[in-house]
Amino acid sequence: LSVTETQATMNAKDAFRLFGERTVGSNIHTDEAFAKSNIFGTTVNSGPATMAFVDQMLVQNFAPETLASGGRLLMRAITPFRSDDVVTLAGAIESVSGSDVRCTVKGTNQAGGLVCIAEAELKGVEGPRR
Repeated sequence: LSVTETQATMNAKDAFRLFGERTVGSNIHTDEAFAKSNIFGTTVNSGPATMAFVDQMLVQNFAPETLASGGRLLMRAITPFRSDDVVTLAGAIESVSGSDVRCTVKGTNQAGGLVCIAEAELKGVEGPRR
């Protein structure tokens, strides 16, 4: 799965709030001037948005319930996912035990830099989707 974030898509995701949270004024995801003076030096994709891309890649290959019914997904951001980066997510099955599958997913940017790494435990897998 290859994904690209633009400043517009980052801004749109910032408008979405869980449980009625109020929006925060300036932040590193949407305010370019504010972001320049902070840790990444530019706007970056949020961690939950990157994790959603990992989930999207898994759902393309496994039924959604394999994660939702007792599975586990752990994602670590390694380097910033900046606007206009092209990040390619690729996965590998690490082990199979009965109908349970453990796999890893790595996201790399167009320069070959590691953006994220995730570990997934999927429960009740009948077989990968093709």
